[in-house]
Amino acid sequence: MKTIRILLSFILLFCCFVSVNIFAQGKEHNEITIAILKGDNLSEYKDLLSKTIKEKLNKTVKIKVLDYDTFIVDMDRGNSDFYKGSPLTYVLSLSDTVILKSAYRIDGEIQQDYTPVILARTDKNINTVKDLENTNFHFTNPNSASGYLYPKLFLIEKGVITEKDFADNRSPSAKDVYNYVLEGKWDACCSFYGLLEDDPFFEKNPLLKAFKINLQIPNDPLWADERIKTENPQLVTDVKNLILELFEDNKELSFIPARDKDYDSIRRKVRILNIIENKDFISVDRVLGFVTRSPKTLNFILKYKLHIALSYLVFTSLIIIFVSVFFKRTVIKKYHTEHKLLNDKYNDLLEHLEEENDFNSKITKLEDEIKIAFKEYTKFTEDSVMVKYVATGEFLFNKYKDTNAMEPSAIANCYVKAFERIVMVSAYGAETFEKQDDTKVPDEQQNIQNKIDPKKILDNGIRDVREKAGLSNKDYKSLQKCRSLRNKVAHLKPVSTEEVISIRKTLLGENSYTNGILAKLAPYL
Repeated sequence: MKTIRILLSFILLFCCFVSVNIFAQGKEHNEITIAILKGDNLSEYKDLLSKTIKEKLNKTVKIKVLDYDTFIVDMDRGNSDFYKGSPLTYVLSLSDTVILKSAYRIDGEIQQDYTPVILARTDKNINTVKDLENTNFHFTNPNSASGYLYPKLFLIEKGVITEKDFADNRSPSAKDVYNYVLEGKWDACCSFYGLLEDDPFFEKNPLLKAFKINLQIPNDPLWADERIKTENPQLVTDVKNLILELFEDNKELSFIPARDKDYDSIRRKVRILNIIENKDFISVDRVLGFVTRSPKTLNFILKYKLHIALSYLVFTSLIIIFVSVFFKRTVIKKYHTEHKLLNDKYNDLLEHLEEENDFNSKITKLEDEIKIAFKEYTKFTEDSVMVKYVATGEFLFNKYKDTNAMEPSAIANCYVKAFERIVMVSAYGAETFEKQDDTKVPDEQQNIQNKIDPKKILDNGIRDVREKAGLSNKDYKSLQKCRSLRNKVAHLKPVSTEEVISIRKTLLGENSYTNGILAKLAPYL
């Protein structure tokens, strides 16, 4: 069984190899194939085109005139080298290899665009666009810009919903559908205005009315198959120059160079219709279709690529959110965990120290020294909470300043508490912040305590003590540094030993407790 599978696989690969080579050999290098959409003016010059290319480029030319459906199939399969089709068929080809586009002389001016219209009979009571509903109205072909794309969006914009079938499988030409309405076979259909201008009797015919769609469609393009443009770009250039020269003096038809972006407006219309008819894949465009079904609004959004800007904005926001969440869940969480361990270590150490016989005696001794230094300032020495903070900070600083046994933020925390205390006492009074039973705190003080905003207290308190004590700018900046350090401690950010030394120097001074900022502020508490 395994041998049979291997044999069949070999036969299949051999057949593919042979078929590919037969196909490659079947198309001679010196032959050019051009597919022209039925009804296109270039089809009237196919003999002249073949003759000129043969003479000038020494290439045999095969020209095929195809209806819409066959043209689309030929284009999808890449059976031709060049295509002369409608603007919409070019857009549907998903190509960017446009070379030329038709140009028509009307009243002595070259027209690069044409205007779609809806042609209707007035004897069928069609006097407004709204009257098209429930009439014998036809689009011509789904692959036609003027026969379907533009008029469909126009009708949607006007609030006219029609689910009429397309004409038939014969892909009637623009002249055919004009005659259908002229002869009364159809009540209305889609066409383009240039066709009406060719009929000198149109404006005098009271039975015909044209609803002009105020949009311009770029004229029919000529483009190259991507394969031949890649393999033989010189041939593409030669064909382009030859056609320009051949039709230079033609009064009915001429060509001008075209750019792919000339057809961007049609691409937008295709996307708009796909959005409205929910044919598009899930995308930002599709979401916009649920928000608004107005062709004008969607055209504005797509034209200025606002949907792309929105996509980038949403994408960037998601990245920022993701990074933020990731950062909080990893870096910050890890840091908080580490800091908690340090705090636990600090608390454990304090508990251990408190168990030592000499701890309380040393703290008490430091408290006595501080009270003696500030004996002239009764309110300061009476604030047992503040003195306790300063004393504990001093004890830890002196015990661990020359070792790595203590994390600096734990020492800084004591000095920071003293700093907060003096600022809060200055702003609200010591009794507000005493740790008492709520029932023993006066109602007025309790209300103040409940409304305390630490940030406002610090800001207002620093300004308050500056005014009371008449602090210099240097002293005021020192207080602001204390505030910054307080924020770092409060938000669990690392504190250096240098910062601990700095806040201690600011609060207590050097060599003596009476030359720091506390001594300057004590009289005003």
